[in-house]
Amino acid sequence: MEKRLLSTQEIASLYERYAHMIYTRICKMLPGHLAEEIVQDTFKKLCEKPEINTESNLLAYLYVISMNLAKDKIRRLQCKPMYVFSQECFPVEEVIEAPDTPEQVLTRVELQKAFKTLSHDQQQVLLDLLSGYKAHEMAQKYQVHPSTIWKKLQQAREQLQEALS
Repeated sequence: MEKRLLSTQEIASLYERYAHMIYTRICKMLPGHLAEEIVQDTFKKLCEKPEINTESNLLAYLYVISMNLAKDKIRRLQCKPMYVFSQECFPVEEVIEAPDTPEQVLTRVELQKAFKTLSHDQQQVLLDLLSGYKAHEMAQKYQVHPSTIWKKLQQAREQLQEALS
């Protein structure tokens, strides 16, 4: 087995080849902006590794690094894993590596339908809340008063309860 240092060009080539696959997988656990960070950190770790076995399965190695980084990020944020619905991230209990039962598929479809009944603003503040943002941070982000954020969250919760009942 040949171990050698990877050149900058080789790492750039690997990034072009594998970044999208890693991003897609990590986006099932975390929102897009955090998934992008994980992808970058994954390739940063690859750069920091002094030697790598060039004959091994690099994609598997990159998946392991990215999954570990994502799990660490989830622990740090103290939030539940995310599951992606049509380019949007939404929390679902224990979907990582778990087989889908018919009940889980039905619940996922119901959640997706209920989530789509929300306005864009309600969806966005709910996703931000689930990503770990606080109301005052969202208020700064959207340049509104924190009470506006709380009102949108309250409306979103009520609308989701209504849609799911």
